[in-house]
Amino acid sequence: MPANALVRYGRGFLLKEPTGTRYDGLRKLFLRDKGASWTFTLDAVGDLSAATEAEMTFSFGMGNQSLSITRRWVPRGYGWLLRND
Repeated sequence: MPANALVRYGRGFLLKEPTGTRYDGLRKLFLRDKGASWTFTLDAVGDLSAATEAEMTFSFGMGNQSLSITRRWVPRGYGWLLRND
């Protein structure tokens, strides 16, 4: 996504693209400044119909930083949900 796609929103930055077609399935990204760290909320769409196991890896990168999380996803009626509780 281009640098100006994220706009200042409260104590963080927000990207909203309801269709998910402009940024490879990314519909919403909210980055929140927590002082010594940042949190993020992400909503994306993609074809996971071939998924047969609940343990999957999610990878996210921004600039020269990246994050990968391997966890058990929860199947829902609308798709798969990954929570970091």
